[in-house]
Amino acid sequence: MGIDIKVRKSGYVSEEELDHIISVIKDCYERIGRGKRLELDLYVFPDSKSAISFMNREKEALGVVSSEFGHRFLATHDAWRGRPRIMLRMDALRKVQPLVREGCLRHEVGHSILHGSPEYYRFPIPSSLLSLGVEFGLSIKSLYNILYLISVSVKDYEVTRLLVNNGFVEDQVAYVSYLLEPDLEDLRAYEMARTSREGMALYLTSIVRLIGCCAPLIREGSYRKDVLERLNLRLAHLPNEIRIRLFEVGIGGMLLLGEDTFSNVNFISDLLTRTILRHILSNRGFDAN
Repeated sequence: MGIDIKVRKSGYVSEEELDHIISVIKDCYERIGRGKRLELDLYVFPDSKSAISFMNREKEALGVVSSEFGHRFLATHDAWRGRPRIMLRMDALRKVQPLVREGCLRHEVGHSILHGSPEYYRFPIPSSLLSLGVEFGLSIKSLYNILYLISVSVKDYEVTRLLVNNGFVEDQVAYVSYLLEPDLEDLRAYEMARTSREGMALYLTSIVRLIGCCAPLIREGSYRKDVLERLNLRLAHLPNEIRIRLFEVGIGGMLLLGEDTFSNVNFISDLLTRTILRHILSNRGFDAN
């Protein structure tokens, strides 16, 4: 058991800062590594611009479907090249509280353990989404965008569940509290999404990701009230009926998931299709205009 970290720096990062990051990663891995030996690539970028530029080159070279860094997300994980890789935005990480920073680092370590090989980034389109695409004339690109958001929703839930079950609770509360802070950019995205039913379907699927990341903490009695209050505040711009349906998928559905990621993605795809996507695309009960 152990972890071998290969660091790739772009720009200057102090040795003290880097040593602390590596210490947090190694300590977390010792607690949740499940007896495996892990080889991890750690990419350290000085700012968002260099991180996004690198990710865009990788996506183009490998032909992958992914989202760019959102301004709320401090780091990301993938295994596009065959082994787990964590990428850090140092400018963003330096601006947040230490507990948020550590919660984020541990979240990415969780992905490297649970989702550290390429198959976790290449999901076949579930039959429920294919049927939806035929029914409403959605392009394959749109279906893959929806599937991508569903898959990261499930994987984020699985990581938070793993960390909480192994005692990493306070830092995960701090991390999701940061993600749940009221966000003007999200409100702008919502207003843009309202101009089309397909845009609204994508937007609401992205919200399921946020809820899924929180769901294991909502099950924790000590933090349930606080996390739910923050979540409701973050989603206050949405109609009540939509919020209820989102919670049915992002909390109720997620808490039913087992240990197999592929089965979990299919389950949430089916539930999301029945509960939200078909209603949005048919415009039954929701006004996207």
